[in-house]
Amino acid sequence: MEACIHRACNRNGLESWEWNVAVNTACALFRYRFNSTKKQYHYTMSLDKTITERGYLYGRLLAVAELLEKTAQKTSSDTERPTNAEKLMQRFSIHPHSTWEILRKALDPYLQILTKNEPGLKFYYDRELASIHALFDRNDFIDDSKVSGEFLLGYYCQKSEMFPKKSSEKEKENSQPKE
Repeated sequence: MEACIHRACNRNGLESWEWNVAVNTACALFRYRFNSTKKQYHYTMSLDKTITERGYLYGRLLAVAELLEKTAQKTSSDTERPTNAEKLMQRFSIHPHSTWEILRKALDPYLQILTKNEPGLKFYYDRELASIHALFDRNDFIDDSKVSGEFLLGYYCQKSEMFPKKSSEKEKENSQPKE
């Protein structure tokens, strides 16, 4: 399980589909291991906003940072490049608090782009970040020790929640009769 988690945290050298398989596998192994030991939470592959575990919350923050930056990139130019969250994911898994401080500062220019181009989206991302921050215990937030695979689960679930599959939405629209 630890090897799968480590591989999923290191995106370098992986195609997008390979990395997605690595994340899905790591999340499945983590869920199986911790759900079978009857811990406090029963993990699913959908976002649970009641979970206040440090790793899960840090994963959620990382997902919001990544999606915020990708959204700003799309509104300001046609080129898509790896986000700071993607580049720093491995470091984030080892030192979440200090890496979050770096990522948070790196988000400022992207927040300015959204303020100028899409103020509603800027407000949405600010609200998401604030709601996740509110769930942290202060001591857990400033703890810079390594997070467990739980952070990948939080990351995956947050991204899935914020970035729903558009194909299923299009299928619903296409299946409805047109007037």
